[in-house]
Amino acid sequence: MRKFLFGTSALAGAVLLAGAAAAQTAGPKAPFTAILDGEVNGNFGILSGTQNSGTNGGHQRDFGMTQNAWMRFFFQSKADNGLTYGWNVRILGTSSTITVNGFSNDREGIFFRHDAWGTLSIGNDTATGKQNIPVVLADWGPPTSAQSYLGPDGKLEGAFLQTTDTRAFQIFNSFIKLGSDDAFPSGRAMHIWYGTPTFAGFSASADYTPDGASRNEEQFVTSTQSGTPSATQSLSESNFQNAVSLNIAWKGEIAGIALAPMVQYAHVQSKNLFTTTGSNQAFKDVNSYEAGFKANYAGFQFGLEGTWYGQSEVPKAITGGTGPVGKVSDTWGWSTGLEYFMGPWVIGGYYWAGHAPGTFQLSPAGTALSFTGTAGSLTTPLTTPGNGTVEFNYYAAGVGYTVAPGLKLYGEFFYYDDFNTHVVVTAAQPDSLNNGRNPHGQVWIFGTSIAW
Repeated sequence: MRKFLFGTSALAGAVLLAGAAAAQTAGPKAPFTAILDGEVNGNFGILSGTQNSGTNGGHQRDFGMTQNAWMRFFFQSKADNGLTYGWNVRILGTSSTITVNGFSNDREGIFFRHDAWGTLSIGNDTATGKQNIPVVLADWGPPTSAQSYLGPDGKLEGAFLQTTDTRAFQIFNSFIKLGSDDAFPSGRAMHIWYGTPTFAGFSASADYTPDGASRNEEQFVTSTQSGTPSATQSLSESNFQNAVSLNIAWKGEIAGIALAPMVQYAHVQSKNLFTTTGSNQAFKDVNSYEAGFKANYAGFQFGLEGTWYGQSEVPKAITGGTGPVGKVSDTWGWSTGLEYFMGPWVIGGYYWAGHAPGTFQLSPAGTALSFTGTAGSLTTPLTTPGNGTVEFNYYAAGVGYTVAPGLKLYGEFFYYDDFNTHVVVTAAQPDSLNNGRNPHGQVWIFGTSIAW
């Protein structure tokens, strides 16, 4: 009798489970929907007027090609109470992300979204700096973008500078976020992010990460150990912890003008440098501010934004050791752009400027400032480099044409004009080194993109 009851119970359970499984629309556990979108773009670049200071003895090619591709997968479902929940991942199609397993994800996150409660995300797929920033965009490029910077597709201008004008690329790559995208919200580090619903045009978002180490979602990061302060400034968050940021935005219309202003603040704590004599914070804590707005009227779109970092992330004096000597420049940047939309056409331009210390003289207190050393390099510190300033001015104009849904052609003229006081200039040096103090030139970009 016991075996009979057990058998009939199991049979009844199997029938019920089979009925439940048959009711699912997709997937064995829940009615999930799979969504795929993405983009691929191919680009030609022509460079002129560059300093040709690459590692190939100055024999760099002034015409080249680059291609970018990425895909996003969404797997999501919706509960009876209106809660949408799921997971998304972004996969890059560039050779630099190919792994031995043939799969490499760039960003991923678990999300929970409800119209009345807002959105919660756990992972590294979104952050406050990705929701309303940048304000100044280049809409003549691809319809969507894998990066959130200016230009047709993020760092595309830098891709053509990388081995052709290395001094200009060092500045471009180190300070690209000044005036276009706040560096210190959690970004690629594992974090939790929350965005509110929109109330009367207002919305807010905030994020928090315990450790600024980026793209480290497979590990439980517990280190409070900082790297030794470098003489070269970088806006990286890897030496920081307990990062928190808040973004407040509004979208509405006044006198027929569509407006979208926003403000953002981030605070990040420096990790410690542990020595035999104790521990010290290796850098000054970060306090960064950003504000901007976008206005649309009669086919025109105007954007303006700026960032202020002050002396955030400047190395601190180490007890019994070295620290920055002399006055250190503040770090800030700003950008502005104007575009005009007419049917499938968009034409526009932007200006982008930044100012930063770049390099510090790290010496014991009381050391005199000096500029003696090897010239012509930003990343290789001078023997005793005095505190100086890096400044950049970027100008661009572009045009885009939407051929068909998801298919666009575009072109851009990009001019860069940098100034680097860290480079030593003397009359005895050849022009190739003297020009390292003021690298400048033009990049012409032509491309096409397909987005789905």
